[in-house]
Amino acid sequence: MRNLKLIALCVGGLTLALIVLVGLRDIKRFRAGAPAESADASGKELRTIRFVKNPQPAPALSLRDLDGRALSSFDWRGKVVLLNFWATWCGPCRAEIPDLISLQEKYPDKLLIVGLSQDLDPPAKVKEFARAMNINYPVAMSTEEIERSFGGVFGLPTSFVIDTEGRIVQKHIGLRDPVLYEDEIRALLDLPVEAKVERFDDTGQMMLANAKNATEYPGVDLSKL
Repeated sequence: MRNLKLIALCVGGLTLALIVLVGLRDIKRFRAGAPAESADASGKELRTIRFVKNPQPAPALSLRDLDGRALSSFDWRGKVVLLNFWATWCGPCRAEIPDLISLQEKYPDKLLIVGLSQDLDPPAKVKEFARAMNINYPVAMSTEEIERSFGGVFGLPTSFVIDTEGRIVQKHIGLRDPVLYEDEIRALLDLPVEAKVERFDDTGQMMLANAKNATEYPGVDLSKL
């Protein structure tokens, strides 16, 4: 089954590549603050970040990281969690690792990044890669059960943004701007942020519970494809 999953991910690579290209273009626009729909008191244009209305609790997780340490979602309350599904062979995943490291360094007590590897290689190989990349956040091996509990993972990287109450408020597929992640983190921590927050109805974007009604990919404007 894991081999079939790998094949499915590879087949989806072309679609994801298109999403990444759009994402890279949107990174430049996001950093420039465009399109901006509001401004602060000084007239400075604000970026826009989006969180789901009435977010649902994230599935409970209990597993061990590559160093054998216990990881439990029950211990994550009070922190913003970025649950990052990735693989060592995934180019965009490798590209975003330095940004994730920087975010974890900047918010050590308020943010927890958890990497869930979809590699078919033994954990020792993934651990060697993580050490070589100086990854400073816990990394564990993903399982089909974990992936199913999050509605499936159909492209890499896929990151679930979980608020301090343990609820999924956003999901990003593909390479995203670290400025976007930091804006989301700061907003969820009630820290000053140069962005406005919009709320949207979840029609299947988060967990694909209502996939037949989904009209967008999280973080991707399909009107520009």
